Amino acid sequence: MGVDIKALLDSGANQNLVSSNEARRLGLKFAKEPGWIKMVDQPTRPLLGIARGVPMKMGTWIGTIDVNIVPMKDYKMMIDLDFMERVLPFSLTDDGCIQFRSGEKEHKDAVEHIPVNTN
Repeated sequence: MGVDIKALLDSGANQNLVSSNEARRLGLKFAKEPGWIKMVDQPTRPLLGIARGVPMKMGTWIGTIDVNIVPMKDYKMMIDLDFMERVLPFSLTDDGCIQFRSGEKEHKDAVEHIPVNTN
């Protein structure tokens, strides 16, 4: 049984991220690995760890992703460009969904468009 989580699909990100608080809530098991993360408008911080092979479902798509555990306050989870490249081509539909193919199967899931303040 899964847990619903709202994630930011970020085409500018190069890593999947989950906040340390959300990782604890989800009970993610992660390995401590050396590394640093630099996010926009925040100082460089150490990675807290990496959870590998985390099950994920988006609409009818089911797979696994690796996520870096980081201190993050703006979002609970961010999905990176690598995931989006795995499901190319993808499109945002007029009815507010993301639509993509994986293998021979078509997938569609509702998304919420939230404008990002760039100031």
